[in-house]
Amino acid sequence: MTPADLEILIQQGEGTTLEFKEAVGASFARELAALANTVGGKILLGVRDDHSVAGVRDSSELRARLQGLARNCDPPVKVRVEPIGNVLVVHVEDAMRFIERNTRTAYRIEGLRRQNVPEYPMNALREAITNAVMHRDWFFDGANVFVELYADRIEVISPGGLPHGLSVAELGRRSVRRNPLISDLLHRIEFIEKAGTGIRRIREEARLRGCPEPTFRADGFVTVTFRPNPEVRAVTGEDPPTGEVTGEVELREGHREASPGATDEVTDEVTDEVTDEVAAVVRLLQASAGDMTRQQLQEALGLKHQVHFRLAYLQPALRAGLIAMTIPDKPRSSRQRYRLTPAGRRYLNRTDKAP
Repeated sequence: MTPADLEILIQQGEGTTLEFKEAVGASFARELAALANTVGGKILLGVRDDHSVAGVRDSSELRARLQGLARNCDPPVKVRVEPIGNVLVVHVEDAMRFIERNTRTAYRIEGLRRQNVPEYPMNALREAITNAVMHRDWFFDGANVFVELYADRIEVISPGGLPHGLSVAELGRRSVRRNPLISDLLHRIEFIEKAGTGIRRIREEARLRGCPEPTFRADGFVTVTFRPNPEVRAVTGEDPPTGEVTGEVELREGHREASPGATDEVTDEVTDEVTDEVAAVVRLLQASAGDMTRQQLQEALGLKHQVHFRLAYLQPALRAGLIAMTIPDKPRSSRQRYRLTPAGRRYLNRTDKAP
C-alpha cells in the first residue's frame, strides 16, 4: 500500500471493511473479530473518527501487542501490520481464510499433478458470506453476520430475515435488493457478478464440488447451511475444529440446526446445548403465560445492556427454536413480541422431569 492509497482509504471513511482507531483500546479485539467474521478488512491505527490523522509510533512492542490481541481471539485471527507514514494499517484475514485453515482437504492425482479437493465448496461459501453482508438488515440492533463451523456443517447467518415479499421457496428465482447502494458498490468493484444470480451460483458450485445442496432458513435471521463433500469426509481424519469468530471474541459451541423438524422433538443433545441464559428466557416466557416484548424480557431478567441481552439471551433462544417472534416477517416491528414454541415447552418438560 502506498501513501496515496492510504489517503484514499481515509477519505472513503469507515464501513463494512474499514475501521479507524486512534489508539489500541478495549474494543480493538472485538473489531478484529468482527472483520474476520465476514469479508475481512483493515483497521487504520492512528486515524481519528473525524478522518484526521493522530499518528502512532511504530515499535516492536506495539506490533507484539497487536499480534497478541489477534492470537487471543478464539479462534485466533491472523493479521498483518503495515506501517504507512505514521499510520499502522492492520490487515485482517477474512472468514474464507479462517474456513480454509479449519476445514480439511483431500488430494487427487490427475496425470502428474496433484489436485486439492476441499471439504466444502469454497466459492459458494464466499458468495454466501458476501450475500450475508450485502443483504443483512443494518438496522437490526446488536446483531452481526456470523460464520459458524461445526463438526458436520458450516452456517452463514445474516440478521434481519428475508426482504418483505420474498420467501425461501423463491430464492434463486426472484431477487430483492435490501441495500442497493452496497449491492452497486460490490458490483462495481467486481466483488459480485450480475445481481440476482448469487443463489443459483451457490447451488451450482456445491453440486460441482460434490457437496449436498445448501439449505436456506429464514426465521428473523437468514441461515445458509453447507454440508461437506462425503467423499472428502470419508478419506480424511478427525473432525475439524468448531466455533466462530465473533464480535465478542469467544468460542461458542454449535447449536443444533433448527430444521423444519427441530420443533417437533427436543432431544437430549439439544437439552445439553441450551445455555443458562437461553433457559432463563424460556422459563420466563413459561411463567408469563403469554407473549413478551424484548424490553419486558430484558427488564424481567434484570439486564441493563441491550446488546448483551440480544447476543447472549435472545438470539440463541431464537436460533435454537425454543422461542419465536410473533411477527417473524418484520423483526424490527414496534409491535414485536416473543412467545414460547412447542419445542420450548417440550424442553421444559424434559428438564423438569430430569433427575
